[in-house]
Amino acid sequence: MLTTAAMKLELPDGSRIQDLLQRALLEYDARKQNRSLRYQWLEPRTAQQLVDYLQSILDLEQDKLDNRKKYLGLLRHLSKRFQTLPSSLIVRDIKREGQNPVAGGGFADIWHGNLKEKPVCLKVLRLAIEQDEKARAEIRKQFCHEALVWRQLKHPNILPLLGVNLDLFSPSFCLISPWMHNRDVITYLKQNPQHSLPSIVCFPI
Repeated sequence: MLTTAAMKLELPDGSRIQDLLQRALLEYDARKQNRSLRYQWLEPRTAQQLVDYLQSILDLEQDKLDNRKKYLGLLRHLSKRFQTLPSSLIVRDIKREGQNPVAGGGFADIWHGNLKEKPVCLKVLRLAIEQDEKARAEIRKQFCHEALVWRQLKHPNILPLLGVNLDLFSPSFCLISPWMHNRDVITYLKQNPQHSLPSIVCFPI
């Protein structure tokens, strides 16, 4: 289960974290042939340290990293395996505005929030209403996957992920992004029919 217990772990010394990373990468490569490998040698605390280290590498190197694809794959695998996220994604000082969500979808509700006096969008998973624990575990895994993929995307036309909060809607959690006053593209087009769909949604990535 996702927790905040290890959100401020200190990384091991440079040589030890490199050794851990190389061992994890070797097992990640072997996993393609043997899916039974499950990183049984990794303690949850050490896994958290590796997840934090991988994210810090991806942040610093960005597109210059030769092994970026492999590092991202390992990060996603460890996150899914241990149901944890990089500490740098965790945001605590957010507030919820209002008593009801402003919109909703199949698996999440949208709330208006506030982060450091700025309006934000809170995408809250409907985990509390799911009674089956196996289904809840799968939702958590998908949550980690979405957060990690979104976190790595950097483009002027892609809304950034500001972070994740695990406490405000406990036992559910939320993804935090900038608040868009015009909401989503479909809503904007309905309210502004003078704009054409191609001019709004067709752009180079």
